[in-house]
Amino acid sequence: MAEPCCSPIPWSGERIPSPNPDLMIGAAIPAEEREMDTSSPAALVNAEILNMFVGRRVRTVVQVQCNEGGVLVGQSSDGHQLSIKSAMDVPVSHFMEVYGIAENNQTIRAEVCTDFGPNFDPKPFDQLCKLASDKFKHMFL
Repeated sequence: MAEPCCSPIPWSGERIPSPNPDLMIGAAIPAEEREMDTSSPAALVNAEILNMFVGRRVRTVVQVQCNEGGVLVGQSSDGHQLSIKSAMDVPVSHFMEVYGIAENNQTIRAEVCTDFGPNFDPKPFDQLCKLASDKFKHMFL
């Protein structure tokens, strides 16, 4: 059996005080500003739903098809093509989450992109988009 890489720290038995939240990570940010900004939530969209949120913040997942002069072209979870402006460079066939502003019914100006890699099932995401824009809209917006 291998030896542990480090020995346990002996405990003196004294009571450890609760951490002071003002001394924790983020303490440089005043407590009243540490709340999550919910003033402009991002709608979960596929290409079909995107037109309902033109001019607003959205979140979607596309499968990258190509990058044409700084505009990424991707296939939405419902099979339609979307153009993503200001997107990071992601390999073709990878899935990418896009958070940004819907400029029109086919274009999103990206603010944040995340490479999900080549192994992502878009079908559950597509179902989530449909639920989030209809039956359970109150839970997401």
